[in-house]
Amino acid sequence: MKKTGIAAFLLIFTLLFAGCVSSGGKYQTFLCISNMDDRSFSMEYTSFDGKKYYVITPKKDTELRMRFVTKSGSLKCTVTEKGTAQDVYYQKEIQDSEASVPMKKGVKYTVWLIAEAHEGAFYFDWS
Repeated sequence: MKKTGIAAFLLIFTLLFAGCVSSGGKYQTFLCISNMDDRSFSMEYTSFDGKKYYVITPKKDTELRMRFVTKSGSLKCTVTEKGTAQDVYYQKEIQDSEASVPMKKGVKYTVWLIAEAHEGAFYFDWS
């Protein structure tokens, strides 16, 4: 009975506090450092090929801050708000740059990163 209670607590804790960002996609990286928590995600790599996405659901109105580093190759980024037909942010052939977009509490946003032989990094954070 005690193990069941602990498992239930961990499940509820995970759903309440760790469920605000998730990721997936079909991609390959080489010499990659990837980080993700409930307020940020980032990757630094010598090679990134393919499509990777993150889904963010902010717990309050905030701003998504983005920073990109390109040493070589091609990187495209799209941020979409669930339920709308327009991109909140779209940039292709990204060079070293920074950008930000507003995000609303409780709304799901999907960040797509599409790379071809990209060497560099990306950093996203919000509060």
